[in-house]
Amino acid sequence: MKEEGPVRRRQSPLAVKLIAAFAVLAALYWGRTLVVPVLIGVLVSYALNPIVEVFTRWRVPRTLASMLVVFGVLGAAGALVYQLSDEAAAAVRQVPAASKRLRTVLEQGSGPKPSVVQELQTAADSIAKAAEGDTGRRRAGEPLPVAIVEPAIDVKEYLRMGWWGLLGFAGQVLLVVFLAFFMLSSGDLYRRKLVRLAGGRLADRRITVEILDEVGTQISSFLMHQLITGTIVGTTTWLVFWWLGVEYAGLWGLVAGIMNSIPYFGPTVVAIAALGVSFVQFGSLWQAGLVAGSSLVITTVEGMIITPLLVSRLAQMNPVAVFLGLLFWGWLWGVVGMLLAVPLLMVMKSVADRVEDLKPLSELLGE
Repeated sequence: MKEEGPVRRRQSPLAVKLIAAFAVLAALYWGRTLVVPVLIGVLVSYALNPIVEVFTRWRVPRTLASMLVVFGVLGAAGALVYQLSDEAAAAVRQVPAASKRLRTVLEQGSGPKPSVVQELQTAADSIAKAAEGDTGRRRAGEPLPVAIVEPAIDVKEYLRMGWWGLLGFAGQVLLVVFLAFFMLSSGDLYRRKLVRLAGGRLADRRITVEILDEVGTQISSFLMHQLITGTIVGTTTWLVFWWLGVEYAGLWGLVAGIMNSIPYFGPTVVAIAALGVSFVQFGSLWQAGLVAGSSLVITTVEGMIITPLLVSRLAQMNPVAVFLGLLFWGWLWGVVGMLLAVPLLMVMKSVADRVEDLKPLSELLGE
């Protein structure tokens, strides 16, 4: 009789998809130092492309127009950083004094009861006295007690790590700048290449063109909206905090404008931070609540109501998908991931709408 060979089982498509998904997640996480700057550079090129198009309509060569736009943005960002550098340095210098003020306010608010710090100090003194008594009663020939002393902080090592971190950040900024410049100066070169790579069929090329058009329109509109609303929120926060007497109001305005790009979470973080810092500065819970409340009034109207609704209409995504996307990309890449979450979700939605295998993802993200 003919022996039958081993039965070959067909591999489950679901298992293959799960393995591929985990592989993609691992690549995105471990390659974040390269992937994140590349994504930021692409988004910056989408945001600046309309300005470059205006210059090209004025007969300015595209390479020169791209250079002017990129250097103009760098100059504006450098001027803003220079204006706020003194406030940032002063805020860093005030951290030790602020911690002392916070401890004083907490001790005063506790009344005649000893604070936790005082109780810990009393307990430490008692232990030290007990140890001294045991030492005095130590008999001859007994070994001396050994005290384990923690090594001093290696300041040079921390400085070296700080410099390496600064150099790494500078390298990522250069990567973003050069990538944005090359993409702007190349025009629709990569668009034509992607269309060719889509395949020989006319339907495949048409779908690719539709995806690229929709992604470009949505990303440009979204980033322009974020720039305008972030400027409004930052300027308003600066003026209101300055009127209320909050220290470093300009720095607060910059932080509020940037964090406004993160729906739901950004305005909440700014309000909580303003509450804590204002309580340390004024020593009054009422004044701290007034500052935090003003921050919520500014950001809630724009950052928690208008922006999510506008983003949902622009990309036709439901608010739950936006919220879960913020959680996912924030878990994967931190704060930068939360800043990139909405544009990435918009790209995923545009692709999923036109690819048959990704219809379940389109259904989950859609309204």
